[in-house]
Amino acid sequence: MILIDHNSAYNPSQVGDNDDGTSQSTNRAHNYIFGRQIGEGAYAVVRMATSREDNQKYAIKVYDKTKLSDINR
Repeated sequence: MILIDHNSAYNPSQVGDNDDGTSQSTNRAHNYIFGRQIGEGAYAVVRMATSREDNQKYAIKVYDKTKLSDINR
């Protein structure tokens, strides 16, 4: 699952390496090309996405963080 904050811009300098030398960018939004919306709920939408790495298609749930923090829901 990928959480995307639509209120902040992507900053590549924030993506770094883990202590074991592996990259943290494995499941980041910039690794996918997002397509059409295929579902919608109270807190999120589901979009088709294609991996830039292996060209596989995925369904990715994109949460609206402002709705997650709403205590009235």
